Amino acid sequence: MRRRLLNVLGTFWGWCVVLGSRSSKYDEFRFSPEGQRLRAQEVQQSIAAIIADAQARPKLSSDDIRPLVEGFPAGYVMIEARRLAKNIAREKLESSGVKMYEIKASDINEIANALLETDVSIIETARANLEKRNPGKR
Repeated sequence: MRRRLLNVLGTFWGWCVVLGSRSSKYDEFRFSPEGQRLRAQEVQQSIAAIIADAQARPKLSSDDIRPLVEGFPAGYVMIEARRLAKNIAREKLESSGVKMYEIKASDINEIANALLETDVSIIETARANLEKRNPGKR
């Protein structure tokens, strides 16, 4: 029985070594300097496409934003709106195939700024979140 168990464990260990040492051509290319450079270009193109999409919409003016922040300090609403915009930016990047470890925080902030400049719904959602958290406060 013991001999059989050692035989099975030895076979298992052998397969682990064999399978672990193999690497595909894709892995070799992906970790090469050329593969890393191409992936960095793909990531930057995804970021640029998201920013261009956001900037294609008309920008909001302060007259558009002012009625949305009435009743709360404007800073509170905009802090919540920035948090929501960053989450939206992360979701858009992940949906385009970009991993979070491949981008810098400044890229997420850049996308969030572009979204905040053009999307009223983010500010409306931020205000609704604040009203839900603090129903009696204004």
